[in-house]
Amino acid sequence: MTEPPDRPDRITAPLRHSIFRRIWLASLLSNLGILIQGVGAAWAMTQMTAEADKVALVQTALMLPVMLISMPAGAIADMHDRRIVALVSLAIA
Repeated sequence: MTEPPDRPDRITAPLRHSIFRRIWLASLLSNLGILIQGVGAAWAMTQMTAEADKVALVQTALMLPVMLISMPAGAIADMHDRRIVALVSLAIA
């Protein structure tokens, strides 16, 4: 038996809210841009030098801030109101 389309626990239910849809789309495009920047930076470094160490350092420099910020951000999100944390993080971003 199929599920009715208006059931609130469907995976697409949050996308019915326009604010969530806008934030989700902006986040998706932002993450896509970050990935494109990473590929472009690695590609540019391979054009400058053939040393694999330098290409790896560029990738590390791009992803290290994400790794260092994500752990405390997860703890902060668990300790405080997630709505406020989300709004503050979007304002900082």
